Amino acid sequence: YFFSYYEKRDVDVKCGIRRLLPYLKNHGYKIAVATSSTQKVAEKFLKQGGIYNYFDAYVFGSDVVHSKPNPEIFLKAAQKLGVNPSFSYVVEDAQAGLIAAHVGGFQPIFIPESALRSELKMPFVCRRFQSASAFHLALIQSKFEASPL
Repeated sequence: YFFSYYEKRDVDVKCGIRRLLPYLKNHGYKIAVATSSTQKVAEKFLKQGGIYNYFDAYVFGSDVVHSKPNPEIFLKAAQKLGVNPSFSYVVEDAQAGLIAAHVGGFQPIFIPESALRSELKMPFVCRRFQSASAFHLALIQSKFEASPL
């Protein structure tokens, strides 16, 4: 049922992502997907959303033993990209992912899925943006104007 539902409907891509991903690629950022979803589900949605080819590496839920808030999935993605976690952003919309990013030594970026989730409070510094477009603008300006949570 799940797959047949999306055979007839478009996959929603978060507002601003279609501009952010080309910017990142054109400016030499290495990009990974680190999702708890299965490879089959994630690849289907990324391809259907037209963004699959922007990523340099993929880590799926079946690739790790421990799920978020354990940082294993992000550490594996950083390893695949050959990047140091302390110089890497993790863009997340969920508390478990933000905790995993922080524990793993990454720079957590919070972009809430909805206005209801925008009030999330974290016991550590985490940059917050209202949208992928706002994060994109901060990258273009080479600074972050977002307030910590």
